[in-house]
Amino acid sequence: MRIVLLSCFLLVSNQFCAQIEFSYFKGEIDRLKTDRRVEKYWRELYKFDRDNTSLKLPMDSVTVLNRLKAAYLIQQYGFPTQEKFGKRAVYTLLSIHAHNNFSDVGARTFFQLLDGKNSEVWKKAYPNYAMINMLFWYNGQEIALDQEFSLALRTLENQYNSEIDMEQLCAISSSFLYMQRARRTKILGEWVMNFSTGKVPLQILQIDTRYYLKRGNNYFLLTRNDELEFQFYTELDKTKLFIFENGELVFRDMYGREMGVYPKKTEE
Repeated sequence: MRIVLLSCFLLVSNQFCAQIEFSYFKGEIDRLKTDRRVEKYWRELYKFDRDNTSLKLPMDSVTVLNRLKAAYLIQQYGFPTQEKFGKRAVYTLLSIHAHNNFSDVGARTFFQLLDGKNSEVWKKAYPNYAMINMLFWYNGQEIALDQEFSLALRTLENQYNSEIDMEQLCAISSSFLYMQRARRTKILGEWVMNFSTGKVPLQILQIDTRYYLKRGNNYFLLTRNDELEFQFYTELDKTKLFIFENGELVFRDMYGREMGVYPKKTEE
């Protein structure tokens, strides 16, 4: 019940749109003041995260709001070290960061994880678990530190900015939630990607004037030129996508190498 109430609370909406208001959680976080209260708040985020992920269909509105709250918590009171806010707070940050399915939010807040990358609590979870939903061609399982992954990791670690524009972060998060509720959705193409762990569905969607790559449950904001050529909105992995007239899809990485052509999805 708490999760349902939280989801309703964060959204000012009608049936067609959703908007996360920064003021909804800014005031409650600003009023915390003491370390004891901040630690309690991290524990509440932990419970919201656990309750939500235990659902058969976890709510993205909760995972997004949790990440936004964590971003502002850190901005106001610093990284949740075990010494200051307890062991659970450190784990909670990594958990809710990984559970957020919108890659653009993860990329814009990734630098906040850097103070914990050598933490005993995280051990081998960084960077693999921290980047689980941020690079579309990986499946999130024991990512190998190959050239592309290493370059993406360096890019993220070099994008350090101690001040997050929370209004802007709430705005792009709202666009993600709006996308899931919009009625004017057009599927431009649908495919399957073959991973060692199985097949993963892949779609390119047009929702109003925005374009998204959907891989499984994860979404990546795209830009599009006059041709059927797309590129990730962030500069994280510099990957381009092309749709051919026959419905095939081509990925090319930052070096221009073709990453593969995946067959159009068919009924099995």
